[in-house]
Amino acid sequence: MDVDRASAPSLGGKDAKVSVVIFSDFECPYCGRQAQINEALAEHYGERVRWVYRHFPLDFHKFAAEIAVASVCAHDQGKFWGFHDRIFAQRTNFEREGLKGHAKAVGVGDLKAFERCLDDPKKKQVIDEDIAAAERGLVEGTPALFINGQPLYNLVNADALQALINVELQAQGIKPPPPLKPAR
Repeated sequence: MDVDRASAPSLGGKDAKVSVVIFSDFECPYCGRQAQINEALAEHYGERVRWVYRHFPLDFHKFAAEIAVASVCAHDQGKFWGFHDRIFAQRTNFEREGLKGHAKAVGVGDLKAFERCLDDPKKKQVIDEDIAAAERGLVEGTPALFINGQPLYNLVNADALQALINVELQAQGIKPPPPLKPAR
């Protein structure tokens, strides 16, 4: 399934032959755990794999849509991943003033532009496009991952994810790195 978006926040190799697209919700505790796994694996695989973040804020999470828009605004200033990591780590202060505080803490330089951005309907459209792509991919919950368009729903286990990525790398003629050792 084609669920990638070229302008979405990403880590790893821009032209990598293997991509992992993650549909996530900033208020989802499982997504926070998945984000830690993804970050470790993104570092492990380096340029071999492209990791793409897409939004799928769940209706029953009160602030998820607003946090998603704020992350798009942080992305506009090159601070998406810092914002992403902070939101998952802090898990508090999701109202407007709190989001501005998170943005400031991660180094968003133009807070006035950030605040204007929060009210820009075009930013909500980015979220809506991500939601539409998720729905085309039959995503019903988060986290949902796709490796080169193949769906994996609610996968949290790092070893299993690594094994699937390695299979895809090998299918592309790329030698995978040695297995990632678990952190102690």
